[in-house]
Amino acid sequence: MSKPITAGRIKKVLDAMADSVGKKRDGSFVIRRGFYYRHGADAETFKMAVCERLNDSGIDYSIKDYGEHYTTFRGGASINAQSHWFVEIWINQNIA
Repeated sequence: MSKPITAGRIKKVLDAMADSVGKKRDGSFVIRRGFYYRHGADAETFKMAVCERLNDSGIDYSIKDYGEHYTTFRGGASINAQSHWFVEIWINQNIA
């Protein structure tokens, strides 16, 4: 039996692509990347990049949700409170 997937392991796989990885109470993981300017990117671009890295690492997952949270700039605020893209995933081995 392999080790369970943790937020730290996902963060390591994604490297600098993700600003934060957290685990929700329902067992899903939320991967976030903050932005000030979009530079032509969007939530779909971020989702595809995350999927590519997770697929390369061999992690078995399903996407629960993804999107963009946009708000006015507040210096020093956490990633959750700033503008960010997010991908919420289920780790399939953790569900079983």
